[in-house]
Amino acid sequence: MRTVAKEIGTREVKLGTINFPVFDSLEEMIETFGKESVMKLTARALNIDTERIARDAMKAKKTLAEAQAAVTNYKPGGVRSGKPNMKALMGLLTEFGEAGQIETMLKAQKLNKDDGVEAAHAYLSELKANGALSKPAPTKSSK
Repeated sequence: MRTVAKEIGTREVKLGTINFPVFDSLEEMIETFGKESVMKLTARALNIDTERIARDAMKAKKTLAEAQAAVTNYKPGGVRSGKPNMKALMGLLTEFGEAGQIETMLKAQKLNKDDGVEAAHAYLSELKANGALSKPAPTKSSK
């Protein structure tokens, strides 16, 4: 086990530096905390993650079946860690803008305004995963 020094306190008041443990293996964690404690901590963390996944799916207007599939197919350590933030959303908006997907960008911006960053990010992420960036931008035909 190694340690990493982190500043603690608030934005206004720094209280000092504390060395926090960093574990390099499951065996080190079990040796330090015991098998039962490691199991309980892991189960709790997985429960929190899967509940978040279900909530995010429902916020993104997914069906109950889609939310269940997201929970069932969850694998820890995937790409997503934590909630999407404005920086992540702006990155996706930029990608869609560069691809000429203006209508898609406008819909995502409306989702962000109405339902928040997570809903807009989920919308763009799903489109991207389904290949929307590799398709030509939709064009409006003039009559």
